[in-house]
Amino acid sequence: MTMLKFTKAQALGNDFVIIEGQPVTSTLIQRIAHRRLGVGCDQVIFYQKQSEAIVNVQFYNADGTEAGACGNGSRALALLLCQGEHIVLQTRDRELSCTVKDGMVTVDMGACRIDRSHQHGYLDSSFWILADIGNPHRVAFVDQLDCYDLQAVAEPYPYENVSLAQMTEQGIKLVTWERGAGYTGACGTAACAVAAAAIHFGQTSPVLLQQQGGDLTISLENDRILMQGTAEVVFSGEFLFSV
Repeated sequence: MTMLKFTKAQALGNDFVIIEGQPVTSTLIQRIAHRRLGVGCDQVIFYQKQSEAIVNVQFYNADGTEAGACGNGSRALALLLCQGEHIVLQTRDRELSCTVKDGMVTVDMGACRIDRSHQHGYLDSSFWILADIGNPHRVAFVDQLDCYDLQAVAEPYPYENVSLAQMTEQGIKLVTWERGAGYTGACGTAACAVAAAAIHFGQTSPVLLQQQGGDLTISLENDRILMQGTAEVVFSGEFLFSV
């Protein structure tokens, strides 16, 4: 038997198995993420320390596919590893500067690239907006979220994270179907993408993003998206498997 040490963490109910070391095979990632046969999680996160303040990180969905970024996972990892107030997570295409203070984690997610052409089809009377913040997102602003079957809406777009958003007096409600994971109750990069799109169309920064798992505050500073929210380390353990 072979053993992997792990830490279980969650952010807005989006849960993660965090492992120090290089990524393992897709098949083993699926076993770790399985909620009956493994530890159970939305994503498995691997990290390698360069120093106490700089960490390489890779995110994998529950189906074993790699994700370019994860906002909730980044907050969870920063909370776990940060020795002071600041830590830098180096992902595949960007550096995420994280600040941990008084139980809140703020992550500089970098620039959000928005496709402004709007030539991506329509959902009823709403046009699709494409945004990329390390992960590809497809966003539509609708009048009522509960009028839609989210899984059915997302089905034609298996290679994108699909979000529906509704403007309210308090902020923006959203639901997201994540590629490789399905509906998770909260998605950090989706919240960033939705906020960036809303600000692009005139919403004032900062924006409160409301999801089933909880709220995030998203702001735009110098063309960079700042995400602020909570995270929690749940437990640590050992995962045993046969090679």
